[in-house]
Amino acid sequence: MLQGALICVFVFWISNVLQKVFLINISYSPICLCTLLGLLVGKPTEGLVMGGYLQAIFLGVMAIGGVAPANKQLGSIIPCAFVLLGGMELEAGLAIAYTIGVLSNSINQLANTIFAASEPWWKNLALKANAKSYSMAHWVWFLVISMLPSALIIFFSVAFGTEVVANLVNLLPAKFMTGLSVASNCMTAVGIAIALKMTWQTKFAGFFFLGWILAYVIGLTQIQCAIVAVAIGAIWYFISADLDKKIKLNQSAGSVNRGGDFF
Repeated sequence: MLQGALICVFVFWISNVLQKVFLINISYSPICLCTLLGLLVGKPTEGLVMGGYLQAIFLGVMAIGGVAPANKQLGSIIPCAFVLLGGMELEAGLAIAYTIGVLSNSINQLANTIFAASEPWWKNLALKANAKSYSMAHWVWFLVISMLPSALIIFFSVAFGTEVVANLVNLLPAKFMTGLSVASNCMTAVGIAIALKMTWQTKFAGFFFLGWILAYVIGLTQIQCAIVAVAIGAIWYFISADLDKKIKLNQSAGSVNRGGDFF
């Protein structure tokens, strides 16, 4: 489990590097985190499935004012490790994911408060006008120290908590596990509903009903529906790009001969 815990910490670290250094925001997504974790532990399919479910659950989690109600990274990596490494049931992992995200986020906020006490040191370093030292301290803080609280939470949770949590879940009666399964499905539906409420626009309503027809009337699988969605997105992109070019050409032509619009 120590090796698995180190792998989880690496997944967390690499996702932060991709986001903070290369600005790849999708690296924070549960589907990316769980898929990468699944690849590294030899269970890519299970990781992808777990990530897909968690993606729907955390879909409606938005950072308002720079603070999110739940930490998507820890709320994805830790329960995914419980399922992939500890043998926990998928439904149980999904049911506790959001709770883990909320608790870990609270601990991180406490760590940020403690880190704020280092402000005089940074100010003194800047007053010395040593750009090289300041830059080196910045990258050490950026890539190591700032990630340390979350990394420690992940390491100790996976290294010493995976087997304990898995054993506790195995002791639960079958009816309780059925309730967890229903609750996890409800959480997925709630995540999608919150995202729809925030992004819903009447002009895109046709896509919503098209997805419903493909999945429940025609009976296409999730992969088939995803392929159709990608095809629609590609068509939409190329048509929009073509229309933008025509609009720019018309605008440039109108600026040359302004009287043409009259006729």
